[in-house]
Amino acid sequence: MRLEYPVALLCRVVDVSRSGFYAWLSRQPSPRQQADERLKVAIKAVHRQSRETDGVRRMQPELAAQGFLAGRDRIDRIRRELGLRCKQKRKFKATAASFTSWLCGACSVCRCLQIRASRLKHECLPLTGHLTHPLRQLPSRNNRLNPVGPDRRRC
Repeated sequence: MRLEYPVALLCRVVDVSRSGFYAWLSRQPSPRQQADERLKVAIKAVHRQSRETDGVRRMQPELAAQGFLAGRDRIDRIRRELGLRCKQKRKFKATAASFTSWLCGACSVCRCLQIRASRLKHECLPLTGHLTHPLRQLPSRNNRLNPVGPDRRRC
């Protein structure tokens, strides 16, 4: 803006003396601004360290442990200035792809279930059990690691 208008005119509009304006230009940053700059570096480090998942409430005690005493609002303001946002942790959702991963694909029942699952496109499957297949069973909540079971063979 100084390039478009003379400094004297700008100072007169804002009601500031020219000498005060030039003194302000050459002045060092205030202690608060210097502390904010140090806090910005610490906030970036904690943000990276937490894999960008921690919000202000978790970040404040971490910064306090490192010696940076600041309130949540101040940390939040600086995070907004830096453009830092949390990544939301997503809950695992079973899809048709994860449902068909344990099917063998060799027998006619498993092929039929794979075709039905691919048509549903990530909706809940109406099947409650692999009742018609003598060698396989659907994995239960208690038996996630071994869906076939100890006494059954794979297809």
